[in-house]
Amino acid sequence: MVRIYRRRSRITVVKNCRRGYFLKFLVSAHNIAVGHTYIYGSMASLTTVEQSPAKCKTTTEKGNGTGETTNSNVDAETKEIKKGFPFHDLAKWQQQYRNKSSRNESLVALIYLLGSMSSFCLLIFFTDFYLIPLFPTTTTMTDYIVFNFYLLNVFVFCMVHFVYHFIKNISLQQHLEHWQKFSYLSNINLLISSQITILYYLFYDYVFFFKIFTLLMNFIGLVAYFFILTDKLNSSKRFNKTVFFISVSVVCCSLPLLTAIITFDGLENLKERIKVKAITCELVALVAASIIYVTRFPESLFRRNKKEESWNHSEYLFHLVISGTAFYHFFILIQSYILMHSSLNQPELINFKS
Repeated sequence: MVRIYRRRSRITVVKNCRRGYFLKFLVSAHNIAVGHTYIYGSMASLTTVEQSPAKCKTTTEKGNGTGETTNSNVDAETKEIKKGFPFHDLAKWQQQYRNKSSRNESLVALIYLLGSMSSFCLLIFFTDFYLIPLFPTTTTMTDYIVFNFYLLNVFVFCMVHFVYHFIKNISLQQHLEHWQKFSYLSNINLLISSQITILYYLFYDYVFFFKIFTLLMNFIGLVAYFFILTDKLNSSKRFNKTVFFISVSVVCCSLPLLTAIITFDGLENLKERIKVKAITCELVALVAASIIYVTRFPESLFRRNKKEESWNHSEYLFHLVISGTAFYHFFILIQSYILMHSSLNQPELINFKS
């Protein structure tokens, strides 16, 4: 006996009720033939449900020659035993199925669009209208390159993430994987560029250390590129991705910092070169963003049973903090630039004005 229940987009097929088992199919957009009964949709999941045969009372009503049969008067206590299929056993069109989410990527895309516009304006106007007039006789070409180099990487970072989340918002799945890789590469570029720029103001009168650590940062970036381009990171879980980026950040920060503390005899002399408190705040913000990203903190505690997502969703908070720290590091560079040019030791490089 076959029994069909129609509830909006779901069709439930009950088969062989005397033995106490029936199959429930959730369907969406394809045609599947079951005996002489045709069900419109795709089998998104399969659930086996055990039913007590003692309480299963059925009566059969035949259709008008179409082969469809219906059962009625079923009042039974059921115990569901959920079973699933491995992902690789599904058909190709079933593997492409994505469960609809209420989260709107447009807000995240808007965050990065504003960031890309701001960084582009700074890239065009900042160095010429603010940086050089601030210290016209001591500002060097290296300062000019350092600031433009970092602003360019911030612009690329924000623009790549804007395109990625825009594509994700309009559900172009065929292009999403490539742009996800580009977003990871832009993360590494921003991290390496932030380290190289702060290294210049940390070791501006120790050129050897600056060269060594710059080469080391580039090598770490190439290793990170290898993991990203070989798909070893795309298939990882959220926790593994976070550990990967935190590990790269720790390696990039710890070695130059320890070298600077030993070279300059403690943190007190280090404060005369860079803003140590500001850099500490930046690192704390990045760690907090990583914790929010992994634990999904706000919605995991306060909106566990709600499907809608508001501005305080973990995804929004994470991207807002990450983009904010990119511009906060730019503020740290400005403060380090002022400290260097206000000190007694001036860099022996080419000046704009002699």
